[in-house]
Amino acid sequence: MRRPIAVGLMLSLLLAGCAGLPTDGPVHAASPQPVQDPGFEVIVQGPQENETPREIVDGFLLASRFGTGTFDASRDFLTTDAAATWNPTTNVYIYSAEREPVVAVEEDSRISVSVDPIAMLDESGRYLPLVNAERTSDFTLVADGEGQWRIATLDDGVMISDLTFSQTYVAAPLQFVSLDEGALVPELRWYPHPSAATDVVEGLLEGPSGWLATGVTTAFPRGTSLGPDGVRSEGSAVTVDLSADAWGAKPEDVPMMRVQLHQSLLALADIAVVDVKVMGQELESTGPVQDFTLPQNVAAPYMLQGNALVRWTNGEFEVVDDSEEFQLSVPRTPAVPYATSSAPIVVVAAENDLRTVGTETVAATTLFTGEDLVAPSYDRFDWVWTTPRVSDGTLAAVSSTDSARAISATWLAGMTVKAIRVSPGGERVAIVTSADGVDSLNVAVVLRDISGAPYSLGDPFSIAPTLNVVSDVTWVDQTTIGALAAPSASASALLYLISVGGPTRARPMLAAAESLTSARSERSILMVTDEGTLFERTGAGWRSLDTGVRDPAYSG
Repeated sequence: MRRPIAVGLMLSLLLAGCAGLPTDGPVHAASPQPVQDPGFEVIVQGPQENETPREIVDGFLLASRFGTGTFDASRDFLTTDAAATWNPTTNVYIYSAEREPVVAVEEDSRISVSVDPIAMLDESGRYLPLVNAERTSDFTLVADGEGQWRIATLDDGVMISDLTFSQTYVAAPLQFVSLDEGALVPELRWYPHPSAATDVVEGLLEGPSGWLATGVTTAFPRGTSLGPDGVRSEGSAVTVDLSADAWGAKPEDVPMMRVQLHQSLLALADIAVVDVKVMGQELESTGPVQDFTLPQNVAAPYMLQGNALVRWTNGEFEVVDDSEEFQLSVPRTPAVPYATSSAPIVVVAAENDLRTVGTETVAATTLFTGEDLVAPSYDRFDWVWTTPRVSDGTLAAVSSTDSARAISATWLAGMTVKAIRVSPGGERVAIVTSADGVDSLNVAVVLRDISGAPYSLGDPFSIAPTLNVVSDVTWVDQTTIGALAAPSASASALLYLISVGGPTRARPMLAAAESLTSARSERSILMVTDEGTLFERTGAGWRSLDTGVRDPAYSG
């Protein structure tokens, strides 16, 4: 039986495939449920008269794919008892649209549906990648007094393709605050479009995930939830009503609350004003709004040309240091401070020394020595991060005005560390490790003392588990890491954009790319091949800039 559906839904199904869906029979009238989506309106049909159990299950699966929000159309395929107890948001299993679900009819009243999920979304909107996973949902159907089949038992949750997921869910970076209150720290969550605004606020009030919680704070008092008026929007203005717990907020914290709400909701719409109320009453506010502007990146990237330090500016190389002393140090992997900083550029010299680059007035000096040091990375507090490649469970943070500090990271003990990159806000660090020939990319929160000096890392949060070979990484923005990586040693390396808490996307790649850097956008990415050719991202491809260079670096 062919179901009448809106044009947008037909296009999605043609792209995603519809194995097992009915393809013939008469069209029957029904009461459609409209579902709002960013690019189109989908009309999801309920069950039709005299459908077989298989058709009922197929219809339920189709309705569930596009029924995010209330799932009213999906519940029409269930018995009254099942509709009352089924929880579709417990887990959302996401499978590749290239591999459709396998439907098995075991008996007239028993049907199973199997998928190979690539990710799962939990009920708080956290995106969890899966590797070699399997998921089978069992359905038991019963016929009512009029002989109409309905689903009587089923598992909680739904199964949707990655294509449908991208159309019906929106990514929202919930904005928490670094412990020094100097940076917003986003945690990416995913919510269905129809209820996204309310879900974002509820997620923000619920607080950060465990791996992030030790390194961030929030302006909302503990226990705060939505008040009776919830979240209301009118044009570019949003009003958020909070529970009575919010009366515990200090007046000077209210501007921070507004900033957290505003920046979290911006992913959904162009919002100019966020008004915060408590149980319908205005919340008193005092004090200025904290400036959360990230440190400014240098305008021109630095790199090595031979053993000289150069800068690419105005379409040509400008020599920064080609002195005999510098070249004899056999420098590699420069790290560049942020534009407003007076800290020196540093390099790894002769594999084992972290050295500053001298200027006309300040001589070069060795800041730290360790065996086979990893490429260094600056944070916004002017600390340089590095470590010997074989970890003893600590990282080194070095300042040109302070001694080196051992940063506790016991989970690194015995591992090989291939790369370290501190996020632009300085509150998280991306670390590539290797064990038994398999690379892993993790993100961990940075714990600092009152002066901003780091002293420990939190627990690792694993991302991109399908990438088992990772050669270099860069922070593209506060929620995205760029990586030169591959699924295995036998596969070709690609440029991947990895959402911290979201999917991994491959991008067009240069042959034999060896290193990369970026200045907080995909279009700013630079890559250098093993032959020394410098490329910049342009549109959907790459443009060659020059040759004979290595180890490009923007700030960070």
